This record gives sequence, structure tokens and C-alpha cells, in this order.
Amino acid sequence: MTAIRYGIVSRAPFALLLVLTILVIITNAGEYGCESCKDAESSAITWLRGEDQKNATTDQVADSTNLNMPQKSRLGVWNEPVSGFRDEISTSQIQSPLPNMPSIRSFQNSSSVIRTENAKKILIPISDVSDSDIFIDISENATEHIKNSIAISYEEFIDNASVSKSVAEISKILGNAGISQDDSVIIYGECLPCGGGPAPATYAYWVMKSLGHDKVRLLDGTLDDWKTAGKSITTEILKKPKRNYTPEFNPEFSATYAYLQSSQSHIVDARTSVEYAISSIPGALNIPSDSVIRNGRLKDEKELAGIFTGLSKDYPVVVYTGTGIKASVVWFALELLGYDAKLYSFKDWLDNQKPKGNAT
Repeated sequence: MTAIRYGIVSRAPFALLLVLTILVIITNAGEYGCESCKDAESSAITWLRGEDQKNATTDQVADSTNLNMPQKSRLGVWNEPVSGFRDEISTSQIQSPLPNMPSIRSFQNSSSVIRTENAKKILIPISDVSDSDIFIDISENATEHIKNSIAISYEEFIDNASVSKSVAEISKILGNAGISQDDSVIIYGECLPCGGGPAPATYAYWVMKSLGHDKVRLLDGTLDDWKTAGKSITTEILKKPKRNYTPEFNPEFSATYAYLQSSQSHIVDARTSVEYAISSIPGALNIPSDSVIRNGRLKDEKELAGIFTGLSKDYPVVVYTGTGIKASVVWFALELLGYDAKLYSFKDWLDNQKPKGNAT
């Protein structure tokens, strides 16, 4: 399969674009905070390889006269300029959230997490786990596991060429681990050297949904939550006979460069406010991935609805970070609330920018 390309044409001069690209690479390097996770994040660039979109470019530049309704809504609600690049950024803007942004942390004091029955279809409570479910621990180098867990690090889904592995390669990994496309799978685990968090698990969930795996859910809690509930853990991992994993690739969970150009969609930048202030896709809202989690768990639906109050379900939502692993947390939260959400890569958007004039 060939690689998918992404992006939207920028109004910024090429020299500025080059400088900002370097800045973005620098800021993205801290997205996880440790070398192993930085390498993994920087390699998940083009997702599951599908149709080649490298020729899907345009010289049209969006301005305030030809924006679609979701874009106008973004500009109106968030008071952001048409261009995603800031020619002048003050120190105060870099060190704090951008001015005029609604608070996305207004529900943090809530101590309880309430899930609807609909949410439990993809985020399973510890108490609802059954003996027929297969666990996949996606943590890297974990020493403790839920009993009867298969260990597949999320890093195995990513190759050394800065792309996610192909559908065939990932299917082979799952099949070799003893998983078939009909199994009921529960994903759990964290990026342990990076301080935890559900991003690797939500990314692995996104991968399996993209493979067309219907019966896959995320465990609603961490390994510590499992222990607290009195459930058994072990240092052993489950070894199963190899199976034939037959995927049915589903592209609806991914956005492409061409899609962003042609669709009427909300765009969410799930990076930090610092990265967002330096540069972003034009018209994107800034909803940092950390804002949808608390203590390693996704916030409840009431809280998430407050965070996503500026997003209409009448339009798709495209979520991105530097290359997308942490964006998958926000993508999953949107899926939980019933949005039509797609994952995207800021790196890919930058890769698709064209210099203006005679610049090369």
C-alpha cells in the first residue's frame, strides 16, 4: 500500500513556514517526555497506509470570504485569525492559554465518573469484563498484567519509516498473537516511562477500528484501578496459538490532506497551547489532549460535553497533534459522545505545504 498525504495550503511565506516547521518539530519532541515515546509519536505519521493522496494539492488559499459555515463558527467562537500561523506571538501568549479562549477545564473538580450505557459499548467498566474477553496490554516493557493478557506494545504498530505499519503487517502481528477478527478484545495499558496516560491505548483502539474490528473496547481504568477493584494480576502473559486475522480496512476514522480541503468540518488541535500558539492549521480550535483525562481515565460525558461545547454534531470533527497518537485521546472522547471524528497529523499538513512564488 502507498502512503496517505495530508494538509491545507498556508498563506505564510515559505521562509516563515520553514522556521515554524523547525519550531513545531522541537515542540513536538516533548509531547511525551521520554525518548522511547518521542520516537513512537514521531513515527505515527501517515496512519494505516491506503490510497496515495500525494497529488491532492491546491493553490487556493482560504480567506474570510470563502470559509464554510463550520470554519466561520470556529472563527466566531474562538476569535482566531484565518491563518493558523502567528506572525507575532508575545511571550505572555506562549506561556499561557491564548486570549478569549473558553475554559476547557471548568469541570475538573468533579470527583465521580459517570458512564452512560451507550458509552460502555466502547469503554467497558472493570465490573463488566467477562471471561470470554481477550485483553491486550499495549504498555511497553510492563512487568505486571491483568490475568490472561496478551502483550502487544503499541510501538509494534509503527515502523521505522515514520508511518504506521500496513494493514497486512498489523494483521499479521495480531494473528501471530492468537487474535482473530471475531474476538472480543479489551485494550488497556499506558506509556509507562512517560508518566502514564491513555494515549497509546486509544491509539491502539483506533488502529483496530481502522482494521474493521467491531468487538473492541477500552478498559475504563488503569492497572492500578484493576488492583483496587480486587482483581488478580500476574507477571505472566498469555500465549495463544497463531490465528488468521482477516481485516476489513475502514478509512472513515482517518482524515487526509484532500479531505481537509474538500470537507466542511471542525478542526481540533489537541496539542498544548504553547504548540498551538506557535502554529496551527487555519481555523483550528485548541483542545489539548490532557483536558479530556483525569488520573489516567477519560472524564465523564457531562464534562466532555462541556469541553466540546463549541463543536456541532452536524459536521465531522478532525483531530490532530504533531503526528496523532495523543490526538487519539480526543478522537476517542468524541467517538464516545457520538461525533463523527477522524484522526489527522500536523506533520502531514506541513509536508503538503507549497512555497509561494519562486521559492524552492
